Amino acid sequence: MATIKSRESIEEVGMRLLAKHLLIKKPSYKELSDENFNKIQESIPEKLRKQLIVKGSEELTFFKIESFKKAKENNEIIQLLTSAGSIYSLDVISANMSALRKQSSDMIEISYKSNDPAVCQQTLQFIVDVVISRYKGIKGQETNNVVNYFEEQLRQAALRLRQSEDRLRDYSSQNKIINYYEQAKFVAEAKENVTADRQKQEESLDASRAALIKVEQKIEMKKNILEVNAKLSKLREQLSDLTYKIANAELYNEDRELLNQYRASSEKLKKSIKEEVESQYKWNNTPEGLPRANMLNEWLSNYLAVDENEAKLKVILKRLDSFDGIYKELAPIGSNLKRIEREVDINEKEYLSVLHGLNMAKLRQQSLEMSNNLSITDFPFLPLKPQPSKRMILVIMAFVATFILTLAIFLAKSLLGKTVQSTARAEKYTGLKFLSAFPNYKSIDKLVIVEQLNQSILSHFRSNFIVQNKEAFSHENEPVIITLSSIKKGEGKTFVGKNIANKFTEYYSSILYLSTDDLAFDNPIKVQGQRYTQDEIFTLQKTFLIGY
Repeated sequence: MATIKSRESIEEVGMRLLAKHLLIKKPSYKELSDENFNKIQESIPEKLRKQLIVKGSEELTFFKIESFKKAKENNEIIQLLTSAGSIYSLDVISANMSALRKQSSDMIEISYKSNDPAVCQQTLQFIVDVVISRYKGIKGQETNNVVNYFEEQLRQAALRLRQSEDRLRDYSSQNKIINYYEQAKFVAEAKENVTADRQKQEESLDASRAALIKVEQKIEMKKNILEVNAKLSKLREQLSDLTYKIANAELYNEDRELLNQYRASSEKLKKSIKEEVESQYKWNNTPEGLPRANMLNEWLSNYLAVDENEAKLKVILKRLDSFDGIYKELAPIGSNLKRIEREVDINEKEYLSVLHGLNMAKLRQQSLEMSNNLSITDFPFLPLKPQPSKRMILVIMAFVATFILTLAIFLAKSLLGKTVQSTARAEKYTGLKFLSAFPNYKSIDKLVIVEQLNQSILSHFRSNFIVQNKEAFSHENEPVIITLSSIKKGEGKTFVGKNIANKFTEYYSSILYLSTDDLAFDNPIKVQGQRYTQDEIFTLQKTFLIGY
């Protein structure tokens, strides 16, 4: 309700209505009446209309009107919006608009009155559109700030996460790390395997050496005989070198074709050594009766096995030494990598937390937009006939109000006024005893005999006066003075005084009636042909002195 009746809403309605009417080229029943069309032509000059109108666009025309209104403090637009007789005036729109809530429901009935049916429909439509738009804007703004905050925080969190991920990528690239933990695990497993191979190779070398020594003890030749042979020594060195290469290639999984070449060369060297040995020894049997050729073959096999195992053990030991360098390199890399990964993890959790907050804020925003979706159940329509006149009802209401007001005034005067309406009220407000009362002779009924009424009233007055003033009649030498007074002229003092004097004359002979004219200016007063001063008047032996 506050949005409907707010000044900003009504002002926007007036400017949008003006924008629509500026685009109208000629008056019609459905768009604008002749009277209002002529008024707007007179209010806004042709030059200003051309400046404000954007052909075919009410919205752009409205924006131009709004801008022009804000440009100057007092211009034609402001005058139209504040003029008392303008259909675009805030006061006129507010006075003719009515917004009522339908009982206790959420429905609001908005109505508008105008002498132009087109203006009535258009104004009501603009009121509905402006109110719905402003209401959604007010409600939506409550969550827009929250959404904007989370979006900014999400942008910053995403930037920090991206920077930490880039640092992890660059560090891994510089140190040639694909998966540090898998690589470290692979290195550890490889070292264990090489260590096991070393143990096996040492055992194999020891066995070969023991077999070689046993064979050498069986044959009757000295080892140095073979060693001095230059050709055999050269072949042995070549075989030892080739055996090292084969062991190294097998350990590091080098190219299989190269390995096969090494093996083929090794077999050729072994065959050459065997032929050389056989050429050096022509005898067939040993002193123990064993075939000398068989012993030489066995010795040669063990001899070659020792060389082969020594070469392999040398390669394994070198491989084990290389693991120390790998560990020295991987240790600081693991520490730095873990720190960078922890930073990435923290930034990722922060990013996910802010993203969750943003999703919740947008969910609330969407919920508010759905709940604030005001809808129109009955659209404004163009009135085809005016509402029935309420003139007769207003006349009747005026008559009833006048009657009630008049009656209230009479009752108030009767109850609150101090006019004499009864003997009790007369005694209450004057503080004197009631003697008698005369009627208003101007409004008395013609059937009443006035003389008889006067005599009856005067008799009642005389009897009450004597009863209430017994003490005044006890002084024989002092006259009884009756004084009549009032604060206004024409209230009947002379009439009452003369009637009282005439009535008392019937019972008393010495009656003197005086008026204020008789007592004015110290003039002598005539009584029965004689002149008396004012002081002497009060020494006369008269029963009554009546005056006013």
